[in-house]
Amino acid sequence: MIRASRIAVLAAAVAFPALAGGCATMGPPAQAAAPAVSAEGVKVALLGQTCTQSVEPDWKGANLVEVHVALGITNPTGAPLVVHRDQFRLVGPDGTAVKTISLGAADPVSVAPGQEPSFELRFMTRGGLRCTTPMDLETRGGVLAGDRPVTLAALRFLPHNPS
Repeated sequence: MIRASRIAVLAAAVAFPALAGGCATMGPPAQAAAPAVSAEGVKVALLGQTCTQSVEPDWKGANLVEVHVALGITNPTGAPLVVHRDQFRLVGPDGTAVKTISLGAADPVSVAPGQEPSFELRFMTRGGLRCTTPMDLETRGGVLAGDRPVTLAALRFLPHNPS
């Protein structure tokens, strides 16, 4: 029996929305990030993203930017991981670090050994981020093995801006 990983299934749904009933609105970034892999083999991958930027006359010079990212995490270790999604930050070229505003992000997610769950994060800000410049998604100690943070590099990507 062939068993597809959840990350592979979500990646296919992101790349081919028709397979997901046409509901998937995320796509690959304009320039993809390589997955971040820890020394223990824990992997965090950017599966998809959206970036919208709107100009509002009342906020001259501070465009509203909204970014959604879909992430997959792989736990090949023999111990559970705990993911604190509220620790993840989206960082712009000027060093502006934006917290997620995702509903339920403050609730930790447990990842059992061998699991490959995925989740989405939403970020919104005025100024500091632009859909035309690279962004770094940092875990900032948001992935723990026991009480130790898992060291992961930032996921650097250039968002795809449909407009």
